[in-house]
Amino acid sequence: MSNSNLPPNVFTLRQSEFRAIPGNPIVYWLSSNLRLFFKVYPGIGKVLKAGVGQNTGDNDRFLRFWWEVGCSNIGFYYDNLLDTISSPPKWYPYMKGGSFLRWYGNQERIVNWANDAEEMKEYAIIRNKGKHWSRYLQNLPLCFKEGITWSLISTTNFGVRYLPPGFIFDVGGSCGFPEKKLLFTTMAVMNSTWMTYALHLLNPTINYQIGDIARVPFKLPDETIKSCFDHLVPLCIHIRQAESMHSETTFDFVAPFSWQYGNGLCRLSSQRLAELEEKINHLVYELYDLGAEDRQAIERELAVIHNMPEEGESVKAEEE
Repeated sequence: MSNSNLPPNVFTLRQSEFRAIPGNPIVYWLSSNLRLFFKVYPGIGKVLKAGVGQNTGDNDRFLRFWWEVGCSNIGFYYDNLLDTISSPPKWYPYMKGGSFLRWYGNQERIVNWANDAEEMKEYAIIRNKGKHWSRYLQNLPLCFKEGITWSLISTTNFGVRYLPPGFIFDVGGSCGFPEKKLLFTTMAVMNSTWMTYALHLLNPTINYQIGDIARVPFKLPDETIKSCFDHLVPLCIHIRQAESMHSETTFDFVAPFSWQYGNGLCRLSSQRLAELEEKINHLVYELYDLGAEDRQAIERELAVIHNMPEEGESVKAEEE
């Protein structure tokens, strides 16, 4: 804690206080109220079953962009991995992380999963020196389920996106699967400034590991706040999904923006999304009973982080 008899940039703290936060990070500037969250509330991992995805070992061999093979050759709308064993498609939607994006998107890749990933499993056994393929192909029962996804790497921000049913996922696009009734609440909290701040306390790097995410304190909302999340989050998803319908690289592509009105529509879409995100942030602050002083501390620190250059992020994320 800062001592009133000391300069404002000098802090005194009992060494035992560092143990309040999992991993004992040296975050001496954290207020006693925020530090208490890590003692009182369970980690978000209690409501979010998370898992790393597939490590192909050779993306050039096993992955394609969807337009390289055409929609008619892709197995859309499957909801069970076992159904792919005897199905004709060779290619299936693949969630592979990508650049920073919240709410929805980065749906461009497909993976060769023919005959229950026979070719990839054979290659994984070779990579594992004759041992089982499960070292590299993991959490298969979670594939094709509805959930939340995020990119492993981001130089400044953290954000999650809605994961529709029907996707196999990558190690660079880790996924989490909350209870259906908590899907939008979990997305709201994970896309808030509080979540980004907490993650930088736990692990101030560009890698957002599942273990760090699972340790962020999660407070269940009352019905009033939950109903607000259930209303606002789908609106954010819808805005991003509508935008993807105008992007030629996405599964959702229908047509490009109008040459005459496209710029105006993009501005209106961005403004509306910013308004919704501000409401969600306010509700998350309210959920955690964060006062003005704590809010200012969070936003002040994140302002410094957000001013860091994000150049090359999408390249790094795609390399994972």
